[in-house]
Amino acid sequence: MLGTVTVRGWEVNHPSGAPPLALRIDLAGASFAYSGDTEWTPALTRAAAGADLFAVEAYTYDRPIRYHLDYQTLQAHLPEISAQRVSLTHMSAAMLARLTDAQLPAAYDGMVVEL
Repeated sequence: MLGTVTVRGWEVNHPSGAPPLALRIDLAGASFAYSGDTEWTPALTRAAAGADLFAVEAYTYDRPIRYHLDYQTLQAHLPEISAQRVSLTHMSAAMLARLTDAQLPAAYDGMVVEL
């Protein structure tokens, strides 16, 4: 047994038929937060507050798409995010083509992160 797990959710902006949530998991002194699909919302700062790792959507580089977060908007809000590390996820082909322009690391399938 690893210990007590705490899972919390904050509602974000992405209609899906069920309440869309940013999630945070705390276990054995480590914490992981995930934005889910959403456009910018202050709920992301609450979910990521003090997390060891915040995996956050960066669907496009600089083109706003309703209900999704673009990298430039994320960059503008980074000072509000107090996670130890931030990693990009849920990226479109257009964003993947601009990864060299991003200053944040991107998550990838099979990636292992030690917290």
